[in-house]
This record gives sequence, C-alpha cells and structure tokens, in this order.
Amino acid sequence: MIEGIHSYPMYLARGTKIVLNMETDKNITVKFYNADSKNLLKTYAQKQNIKDTIRINNTAIYLVELSPSTNQYVNMSVALLSEDVEQIKLARKKINTEQIEGKPNDFRVRKIDGIKMTNMFLEPKKITLRSQGKAIFSGNSRSVVAVQIPNGTSDLFFSLRISTNEADSKGDGKFCENMQSSYKTIKFLGLPIYSKQGNRSSLIRELLNDNAPVREEEAYCNMYVITNPNEAKKFQDKVPASEIKYDIDRSELGTQSCNGCLSVRGLKTIYLCFENERFRYSNYLWLECIAAVPNTEYITERYTTED
Repeated sequence: MIEGIHSYPMYLARGTKIVLNMETDKNITVKFYNADSKNLLKTYAQKQNIKDTIRINNTAIYLVELSPSTNQYVNMSVALLSEDVEQIKLARKKINTEQIEGKPNDFRVRKIDGIKMTNMFLEPKKITLRSQGKAIFSGNSRSVVAVQIPNGTSDLFFSLRISTNEADSKGDGKFCENMQSSYKTIKFLGLPIYSKQGNRSSLIRELLNDNAPVREEEAYCNMYVITNPNEAKKFQDKVPASEIKYDIDRSELGTQSCNGCLSVRGLKTIYLCFENERFRYSNYLWLECIAAVPNTEYITERYTTED
C-alpha cells in the first residue's frame, strides 16, 4: 500500500538496462529520472500496467517515482540486465536520501504548509513578583505583559520559567532558537503538516514537549490570559481577579514553570498577567514568546552514494 508520492533511487552504470514491470488495480503515474542531471527521462501517465526496458546512457543515480491518485496497492519489480559483474556491483551501492530545504523551481520540489517563527522579545522578560507580605511595603505582587501580535499570526508559543531564585539560567533566551531547531527536525522527518487541525495539534505538542522549561517544586504563580485592555488595566490596578473578565480556558492558577500555545488569530494584542498569591516568598519569572505565522515552505531530496 502506498500513499502520496514515493521515489526509489538506484545507482546504474552506463550500458546497463533496467526492466520495469508494474501492475495495479487503479491508475498511477510513474516517472523515471536521472537524479544527477535532474532530467525527466520517461513518463508513464495514468497506467495500470507497465512493461518496459530502459537503456542507461550515463552512470548516475536514477529515480523511479510513483504518484498514485489514491491510496492503493502496487505490484512492481525493477530488474537489472548486464553482462558486466562490475556494473552489477555498482547497482548494489547504498544510496542515502536526505530531505533538504528547497526553492520553488528546484528539482522535484514539493510544497508543505509550515510555520515561520518570530521572537517577540529581544531577550526574556524578567519579572519579579513580590510576596504579598513584601508588596505591602514595596514592589508589586502582580505584573502585566502586553504582547503585540504581528499580522497573520495564528498562534503564540510561550515559555514561562518560575523560580524562587533570581539568578539567570543558561537556557534563558533560547526558546525561539530551540523551537526552530525542533521544528526543522520534525519537518524533515515528514511528520505533521501545520494547516490540518489534527496534524497541527500534533506538531505543536511535539515542539512544546521538546522544549519544556525546568520546574522548581516550590515556585508557582497565577497566570491570567486577557484580551481586553480595560480588563488588563483592572488587573494592573489590583482589582480582585474574581471581578475581571479573563479567558478561563487558557488561564492557569498555581502554575509551575511551563510552556504552551495560545491561539491569537485576529488579535492585535494579548495580555499575559501574573500574580503571586504567596505571603512569604517572592517569585522570579522569565517569559519568552514566539509568534507563529503560517508559511509555505519547499523541501526536496538530495541523493548521495556510500563509497
């Protein structure tokens, strides 16, 4: 059973012949390429049966590409004809296939629905939430961070590290870099596609799981997600949270260090509001945010032989 485009590389010597035999119940398109010269040599469009012999004029890596119109079973064989033992040995060379970034006009390039990530802050927002007891005399046990949302942004990824120690960590400021690295790895494994809801959720989950901040057992605070500036001003003015309209589904009480994804499509600004309800202990927060914008990307394949 095959689904989508599949290609099968092989290393063939000049003067050999290959015999293609294929049977299937449904129409399928088969193409034969010279991958080194990037030339399409033969096309068998919408066939159910193929029997053909192809003479190889140049020593190179070649591809047999199958493009089914729907998921289907294919019975196919590729045989090599040669009287030269050395040519047969060449055909047994192992070929490595690597997914790489491409451009719109590249050889056998394909489009995928991906994301472009943009760091919202030049460096992490470092926030001090005084304890309730200390805030009586100085400082504040609350903080509001207004995040301006770039046009086209669908999601906001955030990383929140909470500590009772104000010392920086070596991982601070690397959330965007690490997320981009994880995304590149996942993309080239051919896993999720961002535009489809089920795959999009899988992609986001994979990315966040790979880049979760370290948790401290005794460090926690309340995080409220607010989209209305007037309600955010109330929070800043110490109006009780019970009297403020906040997004209850995306807010968290007593959260420890975490990361997450907030859907922000259509919003210009989102307010992340933090509160330390503890009487004795102050908390220190490091907040990083990434805007995720849907983006068309191009990938292709690079083939190399092992010596």
